[in-house]
Amino acid sequence: MKLWIDGQCFQTSSRNRGIGRYAFELLQTIINEHSDVEVHISLNAEMAEEAIAARDALSISLPNSQIHTWHSLATGGEAAQGYTAERRLSEIALVHHVNCIGPDVALSLSPFEGVGDASVPLLPHDALSAPLLGIFYDAIPARYRQEYLTFEALAQAFDRRMAACRDFSDLLCISEFALHEARELLGTDNGINISAGVSHELEALLKSIPKRSASRGRDKIVYVGALDWRKNVSIIPKALSLLPETTRRSIDFVMAGDHPSDQLQPIKDLWKSLDLDPIALKTIGHVSDRELVELYRAASVVIQPSFMEGFGLTALEAILCGTPVVAARAGALPEVVGMDHLLFDPNSPQSLAEAIGNVIGNPDVEVDIAGRRQIVSKQFNWSNSARLSVDLLKKYAQKATTAPDVTALRKKVLPAIKSFDGQMEAISETLSLAEPPYRDSKRLIVDATATIRTQFKTGIQRVVRNICNQLPAAGKDSGYDISISFADDLSGRYRAQSDLLKAPDKSEDNKITPRADDSILMLDSSWDIALLHRPYLIDARVRGANVISCLYDTVPLKMPAFTVPLMPPVFRDWLLSALSVSTGFVCISKAVADEFHSLLEDINYPHLMKIGYWRLGADFMTLDGARDTRANVKSLTPSFLMVGTLEPRKGHAVALDAFELAWQAGHDAQLTIVGQFGWGAEALVDRIENHPELGRRLRWYNRMEDEELIRLYMQCDALIAASYAEGFGLPIVEAGRFGAPIIASDIPVFREVTAGAPDAHFFDVGSAQSLFEVVRQFLRDHSNAPRKAPATLPDWPDWAESTHELLDVILSENWYKTYEPISAKRFCLPGRIGKTSEEKVIEFDNRAHDLRIVDGPVLTSTDSDLLFSVAVTNKSNCTWFGKGDAEGRFGVALSYHVIGKDGLVLSYENPRSPIVLALHPGDTHFLPVTIPSKWLEKGAEKIELELVQEGVSWWGNGIMASLQHIDKKQDAKTLRPSK
Repeated sequence: MKLWIDGQCFQTSSRNRGIGRYAFELLQTIINEHSDVEVHISLNAEMAEEAIAARDALSISLPNSQIHTWHSLATGGEAAQGYTAERRLSEIALVHHVNCIGPDVALSLSPFEGVGDASVPLLPHDALSAPLLGIFYDAIPARYRQEYLTFEALAQAFDRRMAACRDFSDLLCISEFALHEARELLGTDNGINISAGVSHELEALLKSIPKRSASRGRDKIVYVGALDWRKNVSIIPKALSLLPETTRRSIDFVMAGDHPSDQLQPIKDLWKSLDLDPIALKTIGHVSDRELVELYRAASVVIQPSFMEGFGLTALEAILCGTPVVAARAGALPEVVGMDHLLFDPNSPQSLAEAIGNVIGNPDVEVDIAGRRQIVSKQFNWSNSARLSVDLLKKYAQKATTAPDVTALRKKVLPAIKSFDGQMEAISETLSLAEPPYRDSKRLIVDATATIRTQFKTGIQRVVRNICNQLPAAGKDSGYDISISFADDLSGRYRAQSDLLKAPDKSEDNKITPRADDSILMLDSSWDIALLHRPYLIDARVRGANVISCLYDTVPLKMPAFTVPLMPPVFRDWLLSALSVSTGFVCISKAVADEFHSLLEDINYPHLMKIGYWRLGADFMTLDGARDTRANVKSLTPSFLMVGTLEPRKGHAVALDAFELAWQAGHDAQLTIVGQFGWGAEALVDRIENHPELGRRLRWYNRMEDEELIRLYMQCDALIAASYAEGFGLPIVEAGRFGAPIIASDIPVFREVTAGAPDAHFFDVGSAQSLFEVVRQFLRDHSNAPRKAPATLPDWPDWAESTHELLDVILSENWYKTYEPISAKRFCLPGRIGKTSEEKVIEFDNRAHDLRIVDGPVLTSTDSDLLFSVAVTNKSNCTWFGKGDAEGRFGVALSYHVIGKDGLVLSYENPRSPIVLALHPGDTHFLPVTIPSKWLEKGAEKIELELVQEGVSWWGNGIMASLQHIDKKQDAKTLRPSK
């Protein structure tokens, strides 16, 4: 049987209420236990982020090809906007959509959606080909019109859906009470009771969490649920006030659920007015399934006081936990509780008080509940509900003999659209979008926008060019249609040439419209236009495409002192945007992948995320004889080589300090630096150009052809990589291919890329003394040893092989690991990406830290300001965030106080250098501190560096730094203890 299901209740507020939980559990059980039912479900693309969240939840058990989308024109609820032409046309479009899928039978999970939101539920329609059944939960608004149908348009929208329920082929009701309500209010004999069960997750927790303890301390009266009028929660404080004083003193009232403050306050006010103990009222908010089971099992009694419930899931959950339940004698609650002496009159606080008194301390009730637990576990479960549902659906199923004929189906809805005269263009587009897209070959769409736009030759763009050059050949083996793409505005994404030399033609024929089977690889560093890319990527995700973002490193987050000042906030915004649209991240090393996984843990990212990595290709791989030649090109003087752009992060200053120590110690060694002038390198270049050893034992080449660089690789005694951080470390790989030993700072990625290298040595990051000692030992070990080519070289891919590795990760799903949130919330919107800001005071015990100056003071490029680079280490047990609340409070930053010659503070409050995103326990970030040179003119001699939580306090444990001179070879001295 081919079953189509309207999934819009997973996109509305119902998804987080009883209807959503009920529909999801029933659907999952049908899928898992009835293999003869081919389930198709459709989502409304108008509610895009909600569609992505629903698709993510459904894709765990349904293939992508059975999750569909259609496009509605309705933008708001029927109660607010009325039964508009857009909503009427959308209803027809949905009918056409279902007809094109061609199910044997259709099911509306929640026919009453769309009253207050943009959803458009499938209701019975003459043009619908398949029989349509619906689930009937309750008719509470019909019974309490004055409380719930408070204005005419709302009543009309509700009544239209009630009337439509009469025309369903049949109804699946969630209780005997709901079945009786449907028949009485609709005047029909249709419907069956399919009942309900508890979630599969809760069933599993019941087995893993210890059972109720005989001794639980103070008695806990527990309420779980919402606070709207029909829930009748106010009766509980009233009843508790009627209990004997000795009983009251030993009771806590615990309320669990998502309770808005405006609904919670009346309960607090009532509690106070009844002179009840204020500390006995506990409001604990939303709880996880595990916390819910623990709460039930710690409770003396759970109360369900509702005037009406379609089923009574809380009562069932509590009984299965072995907890006594006192429930209103109303709605479906009596059939769930099943024991009359545990029921009370929902209009009588005295009746509830008597029921509570009869339960607390009564061992016979525990025995009754244990017996009832055995009964309800067999009577109320999803296997029974699914079996009854499938049996009824099969009764109405009409087996299609041929595949849907779209042309014929367009004619079928023609009579319904005749009333929309003069709107044929909109009608045609709406119906076209309702038709499931034709599924052609799978596609990989690769973004190269930044490289095409700028034509720079940065490290990232070098990767992009090399990968894109290899993609045409690699695509022939992958089974995917691979397109390189460009998007620099909101008009769309366009096909580009693999040479990436110019922007493509922005014609409709060249536009790439996303499809369900697409994989979109955001390979390039288009960080500054992430917001332009987001709508396209959201659309792709709605349709079912995979979006994979490429992460080269986390340097802008962890080391803003070593980047262009504008880069960290731009990179942060890009990363947060990428987290909201991506299904996976692919990194350029295992080390970066591990850092990214840790970052997701730091922010408590609430979604699954696939994480992979691949190895970049090494250049110079095809030069014959290079390895054998190396043994014959040794220079007379020991020679060390550094390759990479001159910028603070690369550690050239550390290497220069180390070699100055070596020269002072009498070691005749040569340091050759190959690298272009980069950001923040003014002081370094000035130091090199004025160094007394320049041209003798120190050489610097701003530019160099590949052939000459190869000669240096073969000639050097060792390559030095002194970076504070890297995403990869390509010079290490290139040097290793020529058999050169490696001396590298001890960071994870350098350990990774030197694996298998014949000779690798490591020194402490940022320590010139440590590097000097490694170099000195290296010189001793190699001074008399003859040079020879190593027997084996590291196995490393060229760019063709690198491209195949990348495709293997993203197309063959060869992921390194999958991040799983600690407490995943079903239907979590993609825009929710965890904790990215601080919203409370960080207490003293969680402020432990170290500060250390790693560079400075140096003049900036304008020679107007002094720049320090400061290492900040979090030695506490909690993660700190740089961004604060909406009022700018609570963010953690580094700042300074200006000290004059007489020791007096010239300026206490100064500009902040915030943590870019999150600094987790044990980690170190490098933050910049810029001091305007005007303070020198005002007699400033020192600054005191100190952490501060904005709007709260300075943290103490500051360090002093001279504005005239600082010895970079020693740690700065701590001048005063922590406050």
